[in-house]
Amino acid sequence: MNDAGTRIFIINESYSRIEEYNSSGILQAVYGKFGTGNTEFNRPQGLAIDSAGMLYVLDTGNNRVVRYNTSSTFVFDTTWGSYGITDAGTFNNPTGIATDGTSVYIADTDNNRVQKCPGVGPAASCVIWGSLGIADGRFSSPKELRLTIRAVIIGCM
Repeated sequence: MNDAGTRIFIINESYSRIEEYNSSGILQAVYGKFGTGNTEFNRPQGLAIDSAGMLYVLDTGNNRVVRYNTSSTFVFDTTWGSYGITDAGTFNNPTGIATDGTSVYIADTDNNRVQKCPGVGPAASCVIWGSLGIADGRFSSPKELRLTIRAVIIGCM
């Protein structure tokens, strides 16, 4: 939901698209379809929207983040990330996303880490947190991120 509560974005993962509803539950628009192009998705699993109206879609099957400007209409802006297991800005089955308005936090699930990326990209500027393990500062399949005023909450399954 955007900050004003008038536009609600829902992931339809099975059909690889984003659906926009108004606050009365009436479908307003459908964005995307299955594929690898800039406006296409492969199993999107996360959404985050910042105060400027930028919508970040976690395109899980394509191992990337797709950003849209939603301030007035739904317009493709940029994409970053690719499949990888070691480098910053590469992802392996990412499943959670959150934003604080400046940075985007991504649960890079199968790499057992979280990445903090600038909201404007590029992916190479991401910072990696954690790795596989049970010790402090390590993760096992982080899946979900929630941002509160004082903390980022990471859920590991």
